Amino acid sequence: MTLVATVPALPGVTPTGTVDFTLNGTDLGQATLSGGTATLTSTFAFPAGINPITVSYSGDSSYNPTDGNGNITVAPATLAVAPDPQTMDYGGTVPALTYTPNGFVNGDTPGLLFGALATTATPASGVGGYAITQGTLSAGPNYTISVSPVTLTVRPATLTVTATAQATVYGAPVPDLTGAYAAGGFVNGESTALLQGSLGTDAGPTPAAGSYQITQGTLTAGPNYSIRFTGAALTVSPAALAVTADPKTMQYGDTLPALTYSLAGFVYGDTPSLLIGTLATAAVSGSGIGRYNITQWAVAAGANYAINYRPA
Repeated sequence: MTLVATVPALPGVTPTGTVDFTLNGTDLGQATLSGGTATLTSTFAFPAGINPITVSYSGDSSYNPTDGNGNITVAPATLAVAPDPQTMDYGGTVPALTYTPNGFVNGDTPGLLFGALATTATPASGVGGYAITQGTLSAGPNYTISVSPVTLTVRPATLTVTATAQATVYGAPVPDLTGAYAAGGFVNGESTALLQGSLGTDAGPTPAAGSYQITQGTLTAGPNYSIRFTGAALTVSPAALAVTADPKTMQYGDTLPALTYSLAGFVYGDTPSLLIGTLATAAVSGSGIGRYNITQWAVAAGANYAINYRPA
């Protein structure tokens, strides 16, 4: 910083000697008069603001020096603060807002900083980005803080949904899967009331007997949750098909009569054409007088039916 002071000359007399420069009692240095002007290059670290410089002449008291610069106005230095990007889960704790400062001068250090950065994000803030701002962070009057634009990102919380195993019978309706699950991981006092949609299954509307996967389907908990889904099985059991043998009679030595039966239990428009095999009996043309059981033997109706046989 260059400081200039002048000492007005009296008629016919040139002032000589030195001029002292001071700031609030602090000696900034001395400069020798040359032609009534004293110029000092000061290395003093002036604080930000208005600095009134006082000058005094150590020569003839008849001369009154004046401060050529008057007040020295020093603007605050700019301190660049780069916040560190932060993340948190919905419902979690807002992380500490850390940063890196750059721009200290005159040997100043981060020890000058006090206060903290700020953000509008809270544990109740929904998924999205929230600005990190200067908040109360300050480095005193000698610095103006410039904060880089950085965001705190709120990610979805993880919600665990575990499907409950379901069962039905071939021909019966597929169970309603709306509430066929257990859910855990809600935050901020929220509950399963937040869930929308329902689970799904790869079983069609008329599934054959077998095992089918229960899937997440359309189930969602909104943008603040990411569902971690564990599936289960939907088991379709065979339908019961009643096969009732018809009683038969024959005379000793006659030809064995056809073994017939009645059916009950077909679903989905299935017909007796699905049946394979025949009934059987131990009786033959030469069997003696008596009663002989009519048995199921090889009668079957495929994987979708479990035969409930009633003998005769």
